Amino acid sequence: MDFITAPLVVGFICLGIYALFELFVRRKERLLIIEKISERMDIADLGKRLSLPSYGLPRFSFSSLKTGCLLMGIGLGILVGFFCNLIVAANSHSWIFVMNMKLSVQLMAPPSFCLEVWD
Repeated sequence: MDFITAPLVVGFICLGIYALFELFVRRKERLLIIEKISERMDIADLGKRLSLPSYGLPRFSFSSLKTGCLLMGIGLGILVGFFCNLIVAANSHSWIFVMNMKLSVQLMAPPSFCLEVWD
C-alpha cells in the first residue's frame, strides 16, 4: 500500500493547485464577458429579453415515474446482488452456505414444504 500513497498525495496536491488557479482564471474570464455584454446591451432591451416563465401551461414533472424507476432499479440491483452472492457461495461448497440456504428456504416457504424438503 505504501507504493501508491506517495503518488496519490502528490496527485491530490497538484490537482488542488490546478483547481485553485483555474478558479481564479475562470472568474476573470466571466467578469470580462459580463463587461462586454454590458457595453453592447441597452437597459431597455434587458427588460424585453428577461421575463418570468409562463405558469398557465400545464407542466408535467413525472415525479411518480421517476420514483418508480428509482425503486425498480434498487430492487433489481438487490436481486442481482443476491444471485451473485448465491453463485459465489455455491461455488465455495461450504457448510455455512448449506445452513444459510436451509434457513432462507425455511423463512420463505411454508412450514409444510420445509419439512418435506429437509427431512
